[in-house]
Amino acid sequence: MYPIVKKEQLADKIFLMDVKAERVAKTCMPGQFIIVKIDEEGERIPLTICDYDREAGTITIVFQVVGASTQRMTGLEVGDSFRDFVGPLGCASEFFRRDRRFKEEKDFIRGWWCRSSTGLSTGEVDARKWNRCRRDRWF
Repeated sequence: MYPIVKKEQLADKIFLMDVKAERVAKTCMPGQFIIVKIDEEGERIPLTICDYDREAGTITIVFQVVGASTQRMTGLEVGDSFRDFVGPLGCASEFFRRDRRFKEEKDFIRGWWCRSSTGLSTGEVDARKWNRCRRDRWF
């Protein structure tokens, strides 16, 4: 079981949860996702990993209520648990160097590009990864 350690309502139908999932937190990378299942009868729900804390062993997920399963997720409170929390899945965001200028400033970070299919939800984590890459001179 994977207990919820924090729950916050960000907007009318948008919720944030921190979930204790140590194995996932140890190995996840920006841009990956997890699949949660509330209980044995529930359906599998894919959600983007928005943030992680390797030391605390937690994963942050943000979801919007769009159907029956995400509506049921809003009923979970701190201390409740997910039955399944599978991940990390998918490819991590990729950083690569581009030498030419592009049309929009939002498309680059100081000459380094982030390629991710997950959009803004991993922006902060992607920026931390980019800083680690630059600091460790991976490129």
